[in-house]
Amino acid sequence: MAKSSSALKRKPVGSKSAKRQAVDRSKMQATTAEPPTNDRKARTASINALDKLQHLRDTLLAFECLQSFLSPHCIHAPEELHVEPAELRALVTCINAETQRRMLAVDEALESMRRALH
Repeated sequence: MAKSSSALKRKPVGSKSAKRQAVDRSKMQATTAEPPTNDRKARTASINALDKLQHLRDTLLAFECLQSFLSPHCIHAPEELHVEPAELRALVTCINAETQRRMLAVDEALESMRRALH
């Protein structure tokens, strides 16, 4: 059987030029990869904002728990509650600081989401 002229011109699959072409193609595909789209950025920013908002809700729940703990209708006997004023101040200070920190995180996340959408 005689080989056609086009079959003779083709290089074997394992040749250096075939390998070089494969490497060139993979480099071209890597350089033409699209950066994240605005839609993907917006989704990521939205998820981040929701996470930050949930963290803020957790802090507010801690504050509500403290309020209900200190409300007069919850205390059956005053001797059951033994909290020093300094301890209470420290707890309220911590809750307030954490609430403020998490509110700033929510603001930053929402601003990031706004930038991703526009």
